[in-house]
Amino acid sequence: MDLFIIISLIALGISLIVIEIIFVPGTTVVGIAGFLFGGYGIYLSFDIYGQNIGIVTAVVAVSIGMAIIIYTLKNRAWERFSLNQESNSRFNDELNDELNLGDLGQTLSSLKPYGKAIFDEKIIEVKSNGGYIAEKSEIQIIKIVNKQIIVKSK
Repeated sequence: MDLFIIISLIALGISLIVIEIIFVPGTTVVGIAGFLFGGYGIYLSFDIYGQNIGIVTAVVAVSIGMAIIIYTLKNRAWERFSLNQESNSRFNDELNDELNLGDLGQTLSSLKPYGKAIFDEKIIEVKSNGGYIAEKSEIQIIKIVNKQIIVKSK
């Protein structure tokens, strides 16, 4: 049972470190947890089986961990999970001077400060003038700057 716990801790530690390097860049809780789990597994092997087996466990664990990291980096394993498409759309692109100051509409979502609203049966992304506006509230356009529609509660 001790051997199973040691192997499980080291495998979990290596897995978390690989996840940290490949998927979660930067030093985060995932990487720190990986080092803690792996280190504790190696500590247990020293504690339970002695110095010789502990050194062998540490060398094997570090070697396997490095081999897996090198393999995943060379194999470009992360590319299967990464976003490969670009978004070329722009918000409120469909506006062609159809909206004017003072026009009335209704929010479809709450504005915190951004959200969706409907004006003349067209769904538009709008921004509140700084405050929260609840869903299905009556709103009025107070400013239009570079296709950004700024509204206030009516």
